[in-house]
Amino acid sequence: MLPLGGGGIRKPWGKSNQDFPCCWGTLSESFAKLADSIYFRSPDNSVVYINQFVSSYVVWTEKSITIQQSAGFPDSTSYTTIINVKGNGNFTKSTFSIKIRVPFWAITNQNTISVNGVPIEPWKIQPGNYLEIYRNWVNGDQIHVYYPMTFWSSPIQDGRPEWFNTMAFMYGPLVLAGITNDQFFQPKGNSTEPNLFFTRTSATALTFKALGKINGIGDYQYVDFIPLFSVMLENYTVYFHTGPLSTVNYSPQGALVPSTRILDIMANYPATLALGPRDAGCTGNNIRSGDPEQTTTVVFAHPIDGQGHNITSITFQYRYIAGYTPQVGQIKKASTLSFVVLKSDLQTPISTLYTSPPLGKYSYDNFTQYSPIYEIQLDNLNIPNQDPVFLSFRFVDNQRNLQIPIDDKWSGFNINVKWS
Repeated sequence: MLPLGGGGIRKPWGKSNQDFPCCWGTLSESFAKLADSIYFRSPDNSVVYINQFVSSYVVWTEKSITIQQSAGFPDSTSYTTIINVKGNGNFTKSTFSIKIRVPFWAITNQNTISVNGVPIEPWKIQPGNYLEIYRNWVNGDQIHVYYPMTFWSSPIQDGRPEWFNTMAFMYGPLVLAGITNDQFFQPKGNSTEPNLFFTRTSATALTFKALGKINGIGDYQYVDFIPLFSVMLENYTVYFHTGPLSTVNYSPQGALVPSTRILDIMANYPATLALGPRDAGCTGNNIRSGDPEQTTTVVFAHPIDGQGHNITSITFQYRYIAGYTPQVGQIKKASTLSFVVLKSDLQTPISTLYTSPPLGKYSYDNFTQYSPIYEIQLDNLNIPNQDPVFLSFRFVDNQRNLQIPIDDKWSGFNINVKWS
């Protein structure tokens, strides 16, 4: 399966001689079948349909012609496809219709189709329909088609209000992938109008950049994008949370860091947000730490702004279950969890405040219950908080891994911060 959720994810390439899932065979079959839908013809041989814009040709025996495409799609900035009619044998002319698909994404008012240089009236070119050209066709007739591609937003299909600002960005029909580990991106402009902040950076290559604030803080900066189909080994993000992050501001009484929702947590691949067992404390949303031998980080998506005060105390809690349970007689080194304060770049650690013992007693594979709650109190701290900082979990998986429930029925991770 192709992962789309989370930040800094990777395509799960495998090896051809092992771990070969059935969907790979289906994928190979699908590519082999693409050609059967480039062209259709009507049963009475009065119409040929051009559905896909692919360099190719089809021989229409009943009409003694060959229809050939030279496609510029998706790279070209001057034409989508050029269609040539070529007579075969004793062909002189023939009357029939060519119906050319006008894709739903061809939404600009600059679509152009011309026959032998004579333009079709623009009002006839309607997205989501076919444009019909009925005429006497002769050898050498040519149709020039150009649907300029534009940027648009595709919101995630989720009716819950907290997901309203979560969306992918498109270029024509192409899903764009941000080459970044971050999933919180606040564009410079309305997120539903990506033409305001997206730019194509090459006239020949499908490369793009978008201007916005990473994780909603700091200065505006560019993020590179490429089509999802072009991603090979890069870390990428498809669905971005585009709303502003809510900041936890200094209060003399201390403050609670929100941690009950998926959107409160940034999981950077190979850590992911996954479903796990439900119980009295959680509805099943879990943090999955990755796989054995990996070291991963998840960040709580709320900047901590002490407004010049130093952090003096933090309390939090967590539960766990551990995967890759050893067989009877087998020994595996269990995973650990650390609580780390990060700078606003989400990369640079300021301080590691806590590291758990090895967490392996409560099994995911033979689940009966989550572990009891670990309640952690960290006092006598002196962490400068003039600039925003973030709180995070760092996992060292060793020979196992962890799933940490997001206890949304209770109080999440119950993270409380106090300042001087």
